[in-house]
Amino acid sequence: MAGILTAWRLQKAGIRAVVLEADQIGGGQTKNTTAKINSQHGLFCHEFIEKKGVETAEKYLQANQHAVEEYKRIIREEDIDCNLTEADAYVYSSDGERLRREADAAQSTGRYRLSCGVHADVRESRAAAYSDEQCRGGV
Repeated sequence: MAGILTAWRLQKAGIRAVVLEADQIGGGQTKNTTAKINSQHGLFCHEFIEKKGVETAEKYLQANQHAVEEYKRIIREEDIDCNLTEADAYVYSSDGERLRREADAAQSTGRYRLSCGVHADVRESRAAAYSDEQCRGGV
């Protein structure tokens, strides 16, 4: 998606651009997405801050949120019919301590002062488990 956005912006500036794919179109990072444009990338903030520092983490998070806002702007301005809807993003883990570290790290970045309205809240809950084999028997 980053290559597509870059090429689109270059084209709008009057520069001819080509997007090249090393293997199969849509086969890189894009192939594993669920057709979402999101600045929430899982449990990464704690480790990112340890390796790169809070200031770099803030810049990274702001750049990601800016990209989301840019896609939304383009979709509106170009009247692209893609059924864009906005929804909350959640991160789940069975490791409550890791979630707490992540929430603390993310809050330290100032991400929660951004206009995207992200909030950290660690809740303990039990997930429901089921057997796929048993469920198929009733279908």
